[in-house]
Amino acid sequence: EDETFHVHSIILKLISPVFRQMLSTNMSEGLQKEVKLPGKAKEEFLEFYDIVQPMTTTELTKENVVFLSRWADQYQVEQLKTKCEDFLMKH
Repeated sequence: EDETFHVHSIILKLISPVFRQMLSTNMSEGLQKEVKLPGKAKEEFLEFYDIVQPMTTTELTKENVVFLSRWADQYQVEQLKTKCEDFLMKH
C-alpha cells in the first residue's frame, strides 16, 4: 500500500538492527529519512509499531501473533519474537 506514516525513527532503531542499519547509514532510507515497506499491510505495520512502543497497552492475541511474529523475525526484533513464541506455546 502506498501510504506514508510519520513515526519516530529512534523507536525503530532501538528495537531493530535491521531498521537501525537502514536508518543510520548511507542507505537510501537513511538519506531520505523514509523506509518503504512494499507488500506490507498498513494495519500490520501500525499494530507492529504500536506494540513495540514503551508502555504500550497493546497485547498479543490469536489474531495478531502470527503476523507480529513474522515482522519480529524479518526485522530481528528479538524481544517481540520471544513474546510471540511464548504466546504461541501457551495458546
